[in-house]
Amino acid sequence: MLKSIVLSLSILTHAVFGFSISDDTKIQELKKHITFKLFTPSYFDKASNYEIKIPAQIEKNMPEVKDVIINYFDTRGEYVFGVTQIKDFSFEPRGEKVIINGVKGWYEPYLGKEPTGARLKWIQSGTYLELDTINLPKDSLLRIAK
Repeated sequence: MLKSIVLSLSILTHAVFGFSISDDTKIQELKKHITFKLFTPSYFDKASNYEIKIPAQIEKNMPEVKDVIINYFDTRGEYVFGVTQIKDFSFEPRGEKVIINGVKGWYEPYLGKEPTGARLKWIQSGTYLELDTINLPKDSLLRIAK
C-alpha cells in the first residue's frame, strides 16, 4: 500500500513539475534519436524543471526526430521559457539583430499595451533555435542562449 502511494506521488510530481534541470537523463536519451545537434542551456534563470513537449514520448524504435520542444518551469510549475529546435529550417529575420555565440540572431519582443516576453531566433550548426518567454527580460534570454 505504501509503495503504491509513493509511486502515485512520484508520477503526480513528474506530471506537474517535469524533470529537474539537474537530471538530464531524458535529454541524453532524446539525443540518441536525433540527427542534428541538440542544444541545451547552461543558464536557466528562474527555471528548475523541464518537460520534453515534442516528441511526446521517447521510444526505442521511434522514427527520426526532426523537431524538439523543451519547456522550462519554476518551482511552482509556472512557465519560464521554451526552446524549440528544428533540423534544416529557415525563417524570415525580423526584430532586433543580436549576436549569439558569434551568429546573427533576432530578438523580437511581443507587442501590446503592456508588452512582456519575447522570442529569440537564430540558426547554429544547421539547427534552428527559438527561445520564447512571457516574462523574462532580453538580457536573460540572451544569457540562456549562450
